[in-house]
Amino acid sequence: MKKILSSFDLKIIAIIAMTIDHIGFVFFPEMAFFRIIGRITIPLLTFLIAVSYFHTSNKNKYITRIFIFALISQVPYTLAISNNLNILFNYFFVLLIIRLWELNKDKVLNLGLTAILIPFILISDGSWLILALILAFMLFKDSKLDTIIALIVITILGFIEKSLLINLEWAIISLFMMLSIPFIWLYNGLKGHSLKWLFYVYYPGHLLILYLIKLFLS
Repeated sequence: MKKILSSFDLKIIAIIAMTIDHIGFVFFPEMAFFRIIGRITIPLLTFLIAVSYFHTSNKNKYITRIFIFALISQVPYTLAISNNLNILFNYFFVLLIIRLWELNKDKVLNLGLTAILIPFILISDGSWLILALILAFMLFKDSKLDTIIALIVITILGFIEKSLLINLEWAIISLFMMLSIPFIWLYNGLKGHSLKWLFYVYYPGHLLILYLIKLFLS
């Protein structure tokens, strides 16, 4: 099957799924359909960030940019969604851990720094899932099949966790992360349109708009 989706295409799909998810969260919390569609977002976004991190010429600058937009997004996220740290913080902490391990040869120090950062990952939106996904996507970057197998395994582990700690309904919804598999399989490795700031601007912007609409309606 011909691979037809660029990074830009995957980004647009992730943005659409995220927007549907957040519309459901803010306005239709009882309707599972919105949350099901939204499960596509995290695997696609994490895959794109793993690809971008691997290919960027300046990893420190890339991580810093994520941190800056995480800060910018926190107020709109808190107003519209939750008091937790937004998902960009999760990516920032995970990539920071990876970067520290890349730069530092002292394994004991790396383990200590990782232990300090892990609690921040756990209170960010997405929890351990993003850490597992981004490590898997980087580890299996040369094999699409292994990447997809890793996604399936992590999704099943997430299902088990949610079944035990949250509820069966949310656990079943989480299985729909696997809807992202066809899109990842069709990724052609090309960048596509060069709009690297699109997600960074859209993420806080759409959250603010949703909050203002909710405020207006109430």
